[in-house]
This record gives sequence, C-alpha cells and structure tokens, in this order.
Amino acid sequence: MINSIELKNWKTHKATQLDFSKGTNILIGQMGAGKSSVMDAISFALFGKFPAIQQRRVNVGGVITSRPDQEKDALVRLTFTVDDDIYTVERTFGLDGDAKAKLEKNGTYVQSQPQRVTEEVSRLLKVDYDLFSKAVYAEQNGLDYFLAIGAGDRKRQIDRLLGLDRFAAAQENATSVINKVRDMAEEGERLVAGFDAEKLRRQLDAATKEKDAAMKERDELSARAKKLKSEEKAKEEKLGRLKVEQTRKVTLNLELEGLKSRRALLVKEISEMQGKEVGDRADVERSLKELGKRLEVARNSERTAALAERKTQESLSKVRANLESAKQKVDDKKKLEKRLSDADLRGLESTLSRSNVEIRQMEKELASAVSSKEESEKWVRELRKHAGRCPVCERELNDEVISSLIASKEALIKKADESVGELRDKIDRRRADAERINKDINELRIVKDKLDELADVEKAVDTNSKQLVSASSEHERAKRERDSAAELVATLNKELSELGSKMQMIEKRESYVKQEGEVRTSIDSKSVQLSAIKVDDKDVDSAQKEVTDSKSSVSRLDAEIDAKGRYINDKESQLAEKRADIEKLDRIHADIAMKKDAVDNLVKFKNALEEAQAQMRARLIGAINDVMQDVWPELYPYGDYPGIMLDATADDYVLKVKTKRNGGTGWESVETIASGGERSIGCLAMRVAFALVLVPNLRWLILDEPTHNIDREGLGKFVGVFNEILPRIIDQVFIITHDELLKQVSSAKIYMFNRNKEESGATVVQEV
Repeated sequence: MINSIELKNWKTHKATQLDFSKGTNILIGQMGAGKSSVMDAISFALFGKFPAIQQRRVNVGGVITSRPDQEKDALVRLTFTVDDDIYTVERTFGLDGDAKAKLEKNGTYVQSQPQRVTEEVSRLLKVDYDLFSKAVYAEQNGLDYFLAIGAGDRKRQIDRLLGLDRFAAAQENATSVINKVRDMAEEGERLVAGFDAEKLRRQLDAATKEKDAAMKERDELSARAKKLKSEEKAKEEKLGRLKVEQTRKVTLNLELEGLKSRRALLVKEISEMQGKEVGDRADVERSLKELGKRLEVARNSERTAALAERKTQESLSKVRANLESAKQKVDDKKKLEKRLSDADLRGLESTLSRSNVEIRQMEKELASAVSSKEESEKWVRELRKHAGRCPVCERELNDEVISSLIASKEALIKKADESVGELRDKIDRRRADAERINKDINELRIVKDKLDELADVEKAVDTNSKQLVSASSEHERAKRERDSAAELVATLNKELSELGSKMQMIEKRESYVKQEGEVRTSIDSKSVQLSAIKVDDKDVDSAQKEVTDSKSSVSRLDAEIDAKGRYINDKESQLAEKRADIEKLDRIHADIAMKKDAVDNLVKFKNALEEAQAQMRARLIGAINDVMQDVWPELYPYGDYPGIMLDATADDYVLKVKTKRNGGTGWESVETIASGGERSIGCLAMRVAFALVLVPNLRWLILDEPTHNIDREGLGKFVGVFNEILPRIIDQVFIITHDELLKQVSSAKIYMFNRNKEESGATVVQEV
C-alpha cells in the first residue's frame, strides 16, 4: 500500500504533502492543476522514471519548478508498506544533473545509490517499471485506449502488455538468423568449389623435401664455419697479445722521455734555490712562533683601544646632544616669556567672570519668559475647552468675552516667543565669547607652567659646555692610543709575511728534492721493464695477415649459409601458404557442416517459439478472462450482458460481452453494441484483470481521467463502482479526474487541486 507522498519543486508543486488510504483515492482538479504530476511522481519515486521521461517527451530537469522562478533542485519522498514493514524512498535531482536517492526500512538505512534503490524497490514489489507502467499505471484518458486503436496496433500493444511481443521478436530474429546462416553456408560451398585439395597436398610434399635437402646442406656449411671461427678466434687472441705488448713498449718509451725531462727541470730548480739565502727551517719556525705570540698581544691591545675610543665617542656625542637640547630650551623660554608679557591674564579672568554673571541673569529671564508663555498657552487651551465658562471660577462668559481673552493671551504668547528668541540669541553669543576667553586663559596658564619647568635651563647649558670640553679631550687621547696599537699590528704583520715567504721557499725546495728522487727511481724501474719486451713490428704484421685471411674464409662460408637460409625461408613461406590454404579449406568444410546443423536447430527453435507463444497467450488470456468473469458481476450488475471476455484472434484482440437474443446467448464486440459508459466499464474490467493477473502481489490500479467520455448517467454508475465495488476487488485505487461529481464517492480519500495558472501559481491541495 502507498501511504503518502511529499513533493518539493516538482512541476507546479512547490511543497505538497498527500496521505493516501486503502481503497479509493481521488484527486480532483481542472486541467493543469497538478493532478497527473502526482502519479508521475509516484512512478518516479519507485523506479526513477515515468512515461513522459521514458518516451523522451521531457527530461528530468524539465520537471523542476520553473515558474514564476526557476528552482535549482526538486525532491520526491514516498512511503509504502510491504509485509507490515514501512519503506521510505527519497529521490532528489538538480539542474546540474546531480541525482541522489535513498531507501529506508522502518527508519533504517537500506540503500543510497539511485540504480541500487530502483533494483531494491523492484525486488520488494516484485514488479519492474515496464510491468508497472503497463499493468498498474494507465496514463491520462487511457482507460479505453485499447478500443480506440486499430486492430494491428491493438494486437501488438496487448501482446507487449502481456509480454508476448518478446516471442514474436524472437521468432523474427530466428527467421533472420536462419536466412543469414543458410546464405553463409551456400557462400562457403561456392567458395570451396574452385579449389583442388589433392593438388595442394602434392605441392606441399614436394616443397617439404626441397626444404629438408637445403637444411642439410646449410648444417654442413655451418659446421665448417664453426671450425674456422674457432681457429680465427685463436689467431685474434695471439694478435691481441702482440698488440698489447707493442702498445706497452711505445707507452714505456714515452713515459721514460717524460720522466727524464721532468728530472732535468727539478735539478735546475733545486740548483737555483740553493743560491738563495733563506735560513734554517728550525730557526724560521721558531721565529714564526715568537712573532705569532707578539702579534696576538698587539691585536688584543688594538681591540681594547678601539673599544675605549668608541665609548669616548658615544659619550662625546651624548654631551653634544644634551648641549644642543639645553640651548633649544633657552630659546623656547625666551619666546614663552615674551608671549606671557604681551598678554593680560588677570584682565581676561575678570572679563570671563563678568560674562558668566550676565549669562546666568539672561538664563533666569529666559526661564521666566518660557513660563509666562506656557501659562498663556494653558489659559487658551482651557478657555477653548470650557467654552462659555471661566476655567477658574466657573463663571458664565459670553462669546465676545471669551474671544477677547483668547486674543489677549495669544498676543502675550507672541510677545513671549519674540522675547525667548532674543534671549536665546544673546545667551548663545555670550557663551561663545566666554568660551574664547576661557580658551585664551587656559593657553596662558599652560605657558606659565612651561616657564616654571624651564627655570634652570641656563645652568644646564653651562654644565654641558664644560662636559663637552672634558669629553673631547678624553676622545682624542683614546684615538691616539688606538692609532699606536694599529701601527704596531701592521709592523708585526709585515714581519710575519716575510717569515712566511721564507718558510714557503724552504718547503718548496724540500718538495723538489723529494720529487727528483722519486722520478729517478721511476726512470730506473721503467728502463728495466722496457728491456724485457722483445716484440717488434714484423711480428705484429705477420699475425695481422693470418687473422685477415681467416676472416675472409669465414665470410665466404657465412655468405653461402645466408643464401641457403633465404632459400629455406622461401620454401617455408611456400609451405605456410599451402598449409594455410589446406587448413582454410578444411575450416570452410567444417563451417559449412556446422551452419547446416545450426539452420536445422534454429528451425526447430523457431517452431518451439511459436508453440510456446500460442500456449502462453492461451494461458494468459484464459487467466484474464477468468478474472474478468469474476469481477464483471460486481462492476456491471445488470442482466443484459451477463458475461465478458477478451477474444484472441489471429491478428487482433476483441473485447466481447455475452448477449441474449431469440432465447439464446452469444458473444458480440463491445464496440458494436455497447454504449460509451458500458464500454468504459468493460475496459475497466479488462484493466482490473490485467493488474490482478500480471501483478497479483500489488493489487494497485492508477486511472488518469477514466470518465472523460462518459455521460452524466454513466458517471453516476461509475460513482457506485468507485465507492463500493472497486475497493472490494483492488486493494488501492488512484483516480485522477476533473469531474467534481466524483466527490460523491463517500468511501474515498478525496483531494481538491487548485492553481492560479494566469499568475503561474503553485498547486494548492485541500482534502475534502
């Protein structure tokens, strides 16, 4: 059972919540009010699609509310019950294509991927979208759809509804495959007719013998080449050894010449150095050590003197800054004294005192004038309030006296207004003058305070001047000490540099003596090695000729072997082509036999399909007719048509009713004898039978505008069907209609749909 549905931004539904009941649920409203979109939403919630989407009349983004404003996303939430468990399926989607889904069971998560949700819903309901859209959901005005279409179309549509179209499609496909396979077998027979298989096999044997003989000759040549290559390798190794000895001999001669030249240079350098007086190494090292100690002491003295010089410089700078600051304060003091002497502080204070007294006096006058005005205004209000009577003594007054009193008081009020204005102007001017005077007084007092602070600045100038002389003297002394220390460090550095040069000369002479000894030893060693080498150029040339002759013999044999190899490869290519032709013929013969067997099996399969389709049609139509016969007395409780059936002919399905004529009975098509209302009830019986036979576990039925072609009398009968009969047959029925007469279905859950289409308003739903 479907319990409820919630729609947000779904077509014309801004925010709609509907609760459904078991039995009949009716949605009533004018065209475009949003009724059918609720059923589309039920289908979408369950299966992620509805007929308009399936038939590509609209895409998912097209159902998002776009008027009066385009919304970004939409939501459909449906609850339904299966085996006492309550399931909630929710689907959301946006203009950006992002789609989400969620399925819950009794409030617990089950699945959240859209396709998985659809699969789980189909498993729970034991029905997929295709069957749901055929057997449960009749689109708008679709109740008598099967009577309105032609015979051929009706046959195809009902076969598709019953699932029998798959048999027909399979038969057509089987026929197409049979013809195609038969054509392929015949093409194979035509292809092999032009080949001589025995000739191909004889050619294959001859080419195989020729290839084997060539391979034997190539093997013999390869054995000879292998032996020659082994001899060639031994000769190359001998040549290599001779060349190594020859190269070593040349290298030793070059190295000896280089060593002798190097020794001559070293001897010359040593001889020249012995003529220079650089002293003894031990004396120079001792002098360097002593000079290093003296230099360290001098550098420390220089750093100390430099630090003392920086400190005296900082002290001198500070004294100079203090002296300049004191001189500046003396100048400031003179300017402040002149300003104070030019002003009359006592006179300003006296003037300010008088101004404050005058302001207070004027404020009293202003308060009195305001009070007088308010009193007069009060009198005028009282006189007007107590017309004809004095507000104080209650004495009777005539209109003339009252007018005179009011005029007198209003004159006083006007005069008081003028006086108040003048007094306020005077007070404002006096206050502004007082503020200026007070500002001048405050500034003069600040000047006096600053002069008090600068009373001793002349003494500070004298003190800092004396400190400057002392600091300058101290700085000059420290500077002289620093210069003296720096001069000593420079002298010692020069002496250190001269001793360093002597030490470098001593070390260089010792290094040359050592190198000359090493070079002399190397010359003796290499002379011994050179005398041991006995190889000459004649030996190398002889070995080189033997290797060259051997390589020529091997090259000739390799050329013969390559020629044999190419010949063998050509034969192998010919053999491969012959074998491929023979294998191809064998495959074609086998394929022809297989295709002929396949044709026989496909013919049997096609015949089996035809038999299965006929049996399935008979069983389904029989089941549908049994159900229709059971529900017909409930839906049509009259005696003129006691029975109904769906008759399956060779090329059509005909809905027939049982008739009574001339004392007997017969079957006639509802299209030829029944009224519009009777045909609609017959179609309803067929729809109910389809739903109960094809989806027996759901027992749901959705009917969109089922009464569109029924007159008022027939509509009255339908009210009874929807009110009492249909709920006894189908567990839950949904009816979408514009006909408000269906409000009379008292047992139904009824919703009224309204919408202001001129203003693109949202759907408004009210339960009746």
